[in-house]
Amino acid sequence: MTGPMRSAPGVNASALPTPGWHGYSVKWSPFDPDFAICAASQNYGIQGQGALLVLRRPAGGNGPLSINHVMNYSDALFDLSFSESDPRVVCAAAADGHIVMFNSEHGAVLGSVKGHAKEVYSVEWNPTRTEHLIVSASWDGKVNLTDPQKLAVVRSFQAHRQLVYSAAWAPRSPGMLCSCSADGSVALWDIRNPDSQRPALVFRVSTTEVLNADWSKYDCNMLATGSIDSSVSLWDIRQPAGCRQKFFHKMAVRKETCKALIFLQVRFSPFFPHVLASVSYDFTTQIYNLAANRTELCLMNHSEFAYGLDWNSHRMGEIVDCGWDQLIVVSMMPDKVLHTLPGAI
Repeated sequence: MTGPMRSAPGVNASALPTPGWHGYSVKWSPFDPDFAICAASQNYGIQGQGALLVLRRPAGGNGPLSINHVMNYSDALFDLSFSESDPRVVCAAAADGHIVMFNSEHGAVLGSVKGHAKEVYSVEWNPTRTEHLIVSASWDGKVNLTDPQKLAVVRSFQAHRQLVYSAAWAPRSPGMLCSCSADGSVALWDIRNPDSQRPALVFRVSTTEVLNADWSKYDCNMLATGSIDSSVSLWDIRQPAGCRQKFFHKMAVRKETCKALIFLQVRFSPFFPHVLASVSYDFTTQIYNLAANRTELCLMNHSEFAYGLDWNSHRMGEIVDCGWDQLIVVSMMPDKVLHTLPGAI
């Protein structure tokens, strides 16, 4: 494994090479603790094909992940999300403006929706299982809701002045979602009001681009954002005038002439209300103890940009990340750290 975790002794980790594929997003299955999928692209997503790498390991976590099979697509893939009603079905965000549905069991494309005029950079299936809708964010400046059964866009929202990097459903508030943009803002949308094309709230997060946002799994008012200035910020949407907490990666997340060299992703833990993780351009995966206001771990898992991460909702303290060094790394937080974290669910 390249990039040994010098700054995180005691972390149990395993690395999986992905030759020819540069990772953009990786997600654990919500149904199976030993099943994950990585959205990856050739040539750093600048040109060439994309693929979903279907990853499995022996039941019970007794062994590392391996690539079970590869589902290819004609253009770059930037993100994916599992269906909440069928454990075999996933959707992917494509550079050609499509949302593509795959059957992960046999690799077939089930259908696609051309809902955007530019790259789709994020997709997320509604996690509450009350609305069978997919939210997507695109560089065309729009946030779309797609019905995967009808293979049609049912609603489209536009409040941002520039491209939209990410959109996410609120897990504890059915019908609520957020979007973040290169214009430095976060918008909150309530889809329960079918007549409203205006966001419920827009607030300024940064003077730079806001790259990613995630909702707390346990506090419906708590939101985390990652920005191009390398900051990871915590927000209470009831008082959005100022952030509650802020952390930084050591190296700024930069915007280069290459359109793809931008990212900082944030993810709240499904087990600990006060634990957050992020990956960044500085090659690191950082885990924060929000209750203690400190960085708990800094994982040096990669020798190139770390781009995607996800917590395993079935195994406490297990996290997977992927990067442009063609590696997927699974890390388990050490027991001595887990035992000091407040509020395990």
